[in-house]
Amino acid sequence: MKLNISSTFHWSKYAYEGLFKNAFEGLKIRDDREKFQMNMINGEDILRDTWQIKMDYSKWMDLVILLGMVVLYMILFLLFIKVGEKVKPTIRAFMTISSNEINSA
Repeated sequence: MKLNISSTFHWSKYAYEGLFKNAFEGLKIRDDREKFQMNMINGEDILRDTWQIKMDYSKWMDLVILLGMVVLYMILFLLFIKVGEKVKPTIRAFMTISSNEINSA
């Protein structure tokens, strides 16, 4: 089994799947393909067959995954800012020492 990380953890997948699950789960739609029969189509069948959405987990799990991504991105942003605050003075000190050595030589 090949795992495609870029599509597996993309935020829009979970956003759209949650949106469609919210709209179509529990819905019954009249099938107009047969004029003289009153066939009804399940919303779950539309999600599974037409949109090819996996019904392994609920719309709430999609929401939890999205909120987890938000928290993860906030932590990564804070980490990058803090690392930048620590590294910038070191780089500036190295740059000033290098330029002073060049000017004195």
